[in-house]
Amino acid sequence: MKDPEYRRSQLGSVHEKHIAPVTDFISRLIAERPELAGVPFVAPHYRPETARILSLSSNPGPRAGGEKGSGLLSVQNDDASAERMLKVYTAAGIGDEDVVPWNAFPWFVHGELPNGLTSEYIEQGVHVLSRLLDLCPNVVSIVAHGGDAHRCAQLLRSSRIVGPLVRRRGIHTWDARHTSNRAFILSPQQRRDAEEDMVETYRQAMAHAGLVPREP
Repeated sequence: MKDPEYRRSQLGSVHEKHIAPVTDFISRLIAERPELAGVPFVAPHYRPETARILSLSSNPGPRAGGEKGSGLLSVQNDDASAERMLKVYTAAGIGDEDVVPWNAFPWFVHGELPNGLTSEYIEQGVHVLSRLLDLCPNVVSIVAHGGDAHRCAQLLRSSRIVGPLVRRRGIHTWDARHTSNRAFILSPQQRRDAEEDMVETYRQAMAHAGLVPREP
């Protein structure tokens, strides 16, 4: 997304057939909460209708949402978290057709909540996530990155309203480390170990989803 031409190409493709249902859904979310700064679109290099894994983070970062963001959720965003996620996907053999990104609270509130999401936002986000899952009919694995996403995944499993959907679909969740730089303030060896742990988590999610690693 650092390349303006690539970013324009992606933004110009958010209404293509394969991504349009999710784009329309996000447009409705933006309209539902006009007091908030908006929701980044899912980049059209993903294919939600074929994805079998959902990668869940806390809330959109400044390189996705906000005035200086790309306006898109993507591993191609110009930040270390996205770069780290792309590295993990590549090592695990995950392609854009296999995964879709999302957030425990999809609206851009990054500057307001430096210490994490409120319980109210987590509860609201779970119900939004359940609506998104209807548009990603093949997702059966959710990898939750960081504490907020862990709380969201736990509530998703236990909620009387949403829980039956999870059980009916056979959706399984995994907790993983946050992908931010702050979560990787480690020694070089510890950092390598943490990245490999994340790769292994995705390999387990792939196995549950019946995915075979793709060639690099």
